[in-house]
Amino acid sequence: MEVRRCLVGIVFVISSLSLTSCMPKPKESFKQPRAVRSRLPITTVARYLGKYGYMSQSSTTRRLASITDLLPSQMAGPIRVFQKMAGLEESGVLDDETMRLMTLSRCGVEDTVGSLSMSYHGYDARGKYEDKTRNRRRRRKGKGRGKGKGRGKGRGKGKGKGKGKSRQKRYDLAGSSWSKKNLKYAIVNYTPDMRRPEVNHAIEKAFEYWSNVSSLTFAPANDPSKADIKISFGEANHGDAYPFDGEGGTLAHAFFPESGEAHFDDAERFSPQGQGKNLLIVAAHEFGHNLGLGHSTVPDSLMAPFYQGYVKDFELDRDDVAAIQKLYGKNVNRDLERPSDPPTRPPTKRPRVTRTTAKPRTDEPDKCLTDMDDVISYSNTRSGVTTYAFKGRYYYKIDDYGVVSGYPKKISRRWKEMKSNIHAAAFSSRTGRTYFFYGKVVYVYKGTKFMKKLSDELTRILPDHPKAALTYGADGQIHIFKKKNVYIFDDYKRKVSRAKHISSGWSGVPEDIDAAFTWERNGRTYFLKGNDYFRFDDKERRVADGYPKNFNRHWLGCANRRE
Repeated sequence: MEVRRCLVGIVFVISSLSLTSCMPKPKESFKQPRAVRSRLPITTVARYLGKYGYMSQSSTTRRLASITDLLPSQMAGPIRVFQKMAGLEESGVLDDETMRLMTLSRCGVEDTVGSLSMSYHGYDARGKYEDKTRNRRRRRKGKGRGKGKGRGKGRGKGKGKGKGKSRQKRYDLAGSSWSKKNLKYAIVNYTPDMRRPEVNHAIEKAFEYWSNVSSLTFAPANDPSKADIKISFGEANHGDAYPFDGEGGTLAHAFFPESGEAHFDDAERFSPQGQGKNLLIVAAHEFGHNLGLGHSTVPDSLMAPFYQGYVKDFELDRDDVAAIQKLYGKNVNRDLERPSDPPTRPPTKRPRVTRTTAKPRTDEPDKCLTDMDDVISYSNTRSGVTTYAFKGRYYYKIDDYGVVSGYPKKISRRWKEMKSNIHAAAFSSRTGRTYFFYGKVVYVYKGTKFMKKLSDELTRILPDHPKAALTYGADGQIHIFKKKNVYIFDDYKRKVSRAKHISSGWSGVPEDIDAAFTWERNGRTYFLKGNDYFRFDDKERRVADGYPKNFNRHWLGCANRRE
């Protein structure tokens, strides 16, 4: 792209902007935008900024009436907001990377709807996809973060200036949500690009991304007219006030609760996989808007505004999960508890054959006659909830039936740098990292990939040889337990609090506990001491009634062994 200086300031001329559509992840296509012709007028940039919420449409139209008004200094504010959303340096300068991102296919919903909406020198973003009734209600209460009068039938543009303020969140909530959690959807018509079963499957799986991590449920509506979310394909002028712009442009747009419409540009070539635009990924993004999410500034999140291509085995980013759970909570049954006797595991198709030639491992612990060093539990959209318990050099995998067949295994088989037994372990849902505490050393992993050891400067202020650690759901920080004290470790700020007695925040939890964890199946916090376990009541801030119970029986399947 050729950069040129002209007039009073620096005006950068770029090539044809295809204003494009929405969404998420793969870095391959993110690196391969469509070719940009050599001269893009500043007026095209202004129209882009107006279309996606960085300048009000009335302001854009007024300024485009006189080309001499479009000076670099006047465009710097909206460009800076766009750069903030896109994760670029906020220079206010229309540089090559800024222009490149403007050429990517993307979602038609404005970027500035929700908590990241801002105003620079009167360049106000209006939320045309927001629900009209809810916006009026929020404005009457003085809580309006959106900028326009909303969509209604697609005609309301709104007048006057909004005063949205920036919030320090990585995700962007549009400020509205559904008043119910069991939603029905209907596919009004189908794209000719895919077979109907393929479209049905893509739509179903797109909703599953959100239902797997939240309290929402989705099901096809028996009566399409009563569906909460209506899905349709159309081209150009397709029934609302926001026409599509043809192939290579806006892929889709959707309306916030409780409007419940998602429109897909049928000029695009949709596909079940990587040829053309992947319908599953595009639909999952649009449904995020239907549920109340705005665009995210996290590049790898599903709710990022730019479409980045097909990703096999795609998973929601933690930013997406945090956003949907902020509105609707986790997908957990808070009343779920381990039974006194775990159910009998169903037989496998091929029963395991006992091999008599294998030498017994003399240091392997007996799961029913031992206490655990620590326990971790985490969840993801692919494998669900995974729980590991550690003892000595070994670890157990625990499911609803007890210990999974084939365990224990040596810790070093999964986490290769861990050659010895651990003192404590914790999984951070904020960073997706697992922390292993051994003496004064802390090993940090991302999955099974070793990341680093924490610096000596940090480990000097951490308690050495801790007994247990967990990420507590209420604050997302790591709580480290040693003897009668608890320390709070902020893995973002790299700070450790002063020691406090365990009773100051964990009433009823005994001193010198052996393990602690939050079980992702129900979001509850548990503490182990010997073979006893205690469930903590987060609301009452004390150990729940009826505890302690026997961990080896309820969790490891040792009902037939002496407790």
